[in-house]
Amino acid sequence: MELKTFDPSRLSDEEFIEYFFTKPIGALWNLDMNGEEFALREVTRPETMVLYLTKFFVEFRKLADRLSLEILDSGVTGMFSEGDFHLQSVLWNNSLDLHQRIQCIRSMYGVFADFVANCKVKVLVGCFYMWWDHICSSFWFEQTYERNLPAEDYNLLGEQDRELVDAMFGTLVKILKLDDDRTKSCALHGLGHLHHPEVPSVVQEFINTGATGLSPAALSWLEECRDGTVM
Repeated sequence: MELKTFDPSRLSDEEFIEYFFTKPIGALWNLDMNGEEFALREVTRPETMVLYLTKFFVEFRKLADRLSLEILDSGVTGMFSEGDFHLQSVLWNNSLDLHQRIQCIRSMYGVFADFVANCKVKVLVGCFYMWWDHICSSFWFEQTYERNLPAEDYNLLGEQDRELVDAMFGTLVKILKLDDDRTKSCALHGLGHLHHPEVPSVVQEFINTGATGLSPAALSWLEECRDGTVM
């Protein structure tokens, strides 16, 4: 029997948002738009998925303002989680236009500048803290497991992949500069997973300028972000 597949890149851009942000909280990601169960996920139009993701990031605040944080958490996790759709993997496809993929990465800044930094809820749901963990870990999974790179080493990357890491680094540094402790935490967590050669100096500068009064646990976490060992 042929296994049923579901491809979110075959949806319209409106259906794409509807699919990820109208499901009941806690529902499994194994039903298609018609409520029919599928066994396999695929993206046959990766170039379309890059455009859908970019539009989603650019317009995130408009969507987020009308949804609960729990629905946002569920939808974003469904998009990014390796056990679910893992849609960010299209960004590592070097057969696609590099400029569009870099623009998609940079557009994620708006999620944190426009929404997270202005959110009135003091403690946010986990998808924002885990956002860049999903993105960076996905990139290095592609390099080390799919392309057999021997280590998470920037210097071993090809030119396109270095440009992608540079784009992630630049975006995370911009987020780190936002005047909001939550966005800073998200950015530092992401930097801790990025393995960019400039991360240690950026995080050390952050420690040097703001470590006064930090608890030993908080300082230890920052050092893990600096050293690329954060969990």
